[in-house]
Amino acid sequence: LECPGGSDAWQEVTVDGSSRQCQGQKDPCNGSVELAWPCPENSVCAPDGPGLIQCLCASPFHGYKCLREDTFPVLLFSGILGTATVSLSLLLWGTQQRKAKTP
Repeated sequence: LECPGGSDAWQEVTVDGSSRQCQGQKDPCNGSVELAWPCPENSVCAPDGPGLIQCLCASPFHGYKCLREDTFPVLLFSGILGTATVSLSLLLWGTQQRKAKTP
């Protein structure tokens, strides 16, 4: 079997008969290897397994391609989500109560 992430993701690959030993995982973010998809602005590269990277938004950026600045609006998001959940629950409870009372 191949090494996870391919042989290029490892510093040392030893093949001995039918076995393959992969040692010393390389850091794809160290700049020596050009990334296939570079991270967008306002983000930093972080290793995410053999041959894989993830782009993490730098503070205070967040959102799609790290384009939104400031913090995530937790109160607004939670308020809208909570209101919608309670409203829908009350609506469904009310409609189901009528059906439960009829034989």
